[in-house]
Amino acid sequence: LATRSEVALSRHVLTFCVAGLIAQTRPRSAMMLAIVASLSGAALLWPQSIYAFFSIALLALALVWQASETRLTRVASRYIYEYFLVHGIFLVALARFFPRQKLLSGAIAITLAIVAAVILKKLTECLVAWVRRDGSTKEATV
Repeated sequence: LATRSEVALSRHVLTFCVAGLIAQTRPRSAMMLAIVASLSGAALLWPQSIYAFFSIALLALALVWQASETRLTRVASRYIYEYFLVHGIFLVALARFFPRQKLLSGAIAITLAIVAAVILKKLTECLVAWVRRDGSTKEATV
């Protein structure tokens, strides 16, 4: 911290813990506003917490909005975990390939991550179907 270099993991852990608390307690709107305001203040004092601020602010917005299910949300919800697994790889890689083109690299990275998430989901489904068909999930005899 003294050198202003930080491992990015701390931002993810902070966001994960706050989001987990929100998911478990489902706080009222006033409490959500207080959480987002606190993270906003933290982001001003500690720039590494900007990630947590935006993530939790978007979570709060999603909880308040609670839109009815649409075709887009149904399709997106099938691939959200796979997207979660791969998005960071593409964001970091493209940011390094195009360090001065942040908007372009972000847009390309998100697009590639969406495609990769769909591919990963399809591959996983095929692998699971193959393993189940093959009977490989049975216990091995010793």
